[in-house]
Amino acid sequence: AVSEFERCISLDKNNGDAHRRLAEIYALKGDLQKAISEYKQIIDKAPDNPVIHFRLAKVYQRVGKINDAKKSLEMAIKLDPKNLEPRRELIKLEIKNKNLSNAEKLCRGILAIDRDDQLERKRLIGILGQLKKYDELVEFLKDEIARYPKESTHYYRMGIVKEYLKDYRGAIQAFLKSIEINP
Repeated sequence: AVSEFERCISLDKNNGDAHRRLAEIYALKGDLQKAISEYKQIIDKAPDNPVIHFRLAKVYQRVGKINDAKKSLEMAIKLDPKNLEPRRELIKLEIKNKNLSNAEKLCRGILAIDRDDQLERKRLIGILGQLKKYDELVEFLKDEIARYPKESTHYYRMGIVKEYLKDYRGAIQAFLKSIEINP
C-alpha cells in the first residue's frame, strides 16, 4: 500500500488524500517521523483542516513532542471550536504534565459547550479536588446533586469533601444519603 500511495504522490504532489493515507499507514507501522512529515505536507497545502492537526498532535505525542502536540491541538480547536475531541486530548496532556489549572479551564470550556458532558463533569470534580479548590468543589457537587438526585456517588464525594473541611455533620448527612440511595 505504501508504494501505491507514494506513486500517487509522485504523479500529483498535491494529492492530499494520498498524503493523508500514507501518513496514517506510517503512523500505524510506527514510522512516526515519516507520518509527521506527511501530515506537515498536508498542512502546508491545506492549513485549515482541523482533523489533520488533531492526527498530527497524536503522532507528536507518541514521539514525546508534547509542546508540538499542544500547538497542533490548539490549532485544531481554533479551526473547529465545537469539536470536543481535541479539547479532551489537550486536557489529558495537561493532566499528564501536571498543568491542572489549564486542565480545569479546558474542562470548563467543554462544559460551556455541553453542560451535560458527564466525562468532563467527572474529570472536573477530580481536578478541583487535586487543586484543593474545595469550596468550588462543594458548589459543583451541589449542582451535581440537584441535577442527579438519585446518583449516590455525588453524595459520597460530598461527604468526603465535607469531612476534609471538618464539617462532620454535613459529611455524615451526605454519607447517609449515599447509603440510602445505594444500600
